[in-house]
Amino acid sequence: MSQQPNQYSAPSPEALEEFLRLATAIVGEANISRDPSSGAPEGLDGGCSYGDPFPLSQPHIPGPAIRPETVDHVRDIVRAANKLKVPLWTVSRGKNLG
Repeated sequence: MSQQPNQYSAPSPEALEEFLRLATAIVGEANISRDPSSGAPEGLDGGCSYGDPFPLSQPHIPGPAIRPETVDHVRDIVRAANKLKVPLWTVSRGKNLG
C-alpha cells in the first residue's frame, strides 16, 4: 500500500539522530532543544515549552526544536530534513501566533 502525500510517517530513531547531528552542525548546540522544555521561550500560557497549548489529542509530546537564525540556516536544515526524510513543523513565536 502506498503512502498518501500528506500522510505523516515518523522517521527512524537513527534518521532523527543523524538529522539532529546535522542541525547541530548548522545552528550550534545552543539552538537545539532535544526535549520540549529545553530552550523554549515563555509562551502565552506562561509555560516554557515547545508543546502545543491546544493539542488535538492527549498525550501530546513534541519532538526536538531547532532555532535557526539566518535564511542559510533554514535552507540547510530543510535540505538535511529532506535528505533524511524527517518531517518538519514550523512554529513562529512572533505576532502571527494568535
